[in-house]
Amino acid sequence: MSINYLNEPMELMNYLIESISKKPFVATKSFSLAISQAVFVTNRQSTYSTWIKNQNSFFKESISASKNIVLGERSYLDRSKDSVKYFRTLDEKLVKSPTDYDFSSLKEKSYSYKDYLDHFGVSLLFPLPYDFDVGYLMSIKLKKKENGYIYSFKISPKALENYGKFMLTTTEDATMPFVKQVLPPEFKSVSVTLYLNKDFLPLKAKLDEIYTLKSLFTIKTEANCVHVFSYDEEKIPSISEKLKYPDFTEETKQ
Repeated sequence: MSINYLNEPMELMNYLIESISKKPFVATKSFSLAISQAVFVTNRQSTYSTWIKNQNSFFKESISASKNIVLGERSYLDRSKDSVKYFRTLDEKLVKSPTDYDFSSLKEKSYSYKDYLDHFGVSLLFPLPYDFDVGYLMSIKLKKKENGYIYSFKISPKALENYGKFMLTTTEDATMPFVKQVLPPEFKSVSVTLYLNKDFLPLKAKLDEIYTLKSLFTIKTEANCVHVFSYDEEKIPSISEKLKYPDFTEETKQ
């Protein structure tokens, strides 16, 4: 018996996760802007990311920059071997911008996938960073539109523990004490809006976060992120290949 998701919107999340897991090819491009306020200082952190699923291979790139820190990282997961190749740099000479970077000289660090998850927290098997167990979803709404649906909800802080662990790793090798996080962030609010086609496949996701970072200071932060999905085959790039990012101006509009 098919489920009427308009009447039972909570059940839709499981369908979305299953649908993406069954697709041989999925890719997302994303842009995030986090604005932090500490004492009298405002910091703007821009992050461009790519996630690719190509059969049993998964890839994630993240390029993040602010006036305090830059971070470039790539993860390559071979699901058939459950092994991850990981590359990382905080060198401003190697990461100048999302369109001007060079990872070809980075040294590989190898993990089993279990060890990778133990350290970084966030799964490489799904493009969005939260735990989407339906028990953690609140204020769920599904609205039918002319060309599809809008699916929105809030997420319990319990669903963000692994994401908090990941965020802690982003500054683990930072040298400046006001940049290096000493504890996972404290989340105040996280909202998700998914724009779906008529078959309930995500075309775009918007994530809105309010949280407090804990370093030398307590830093209030608001972050907004947009992910754009595609379902065409996209090859996993080599470490020396640069990726291109779209202009997210239109995608970030409400």
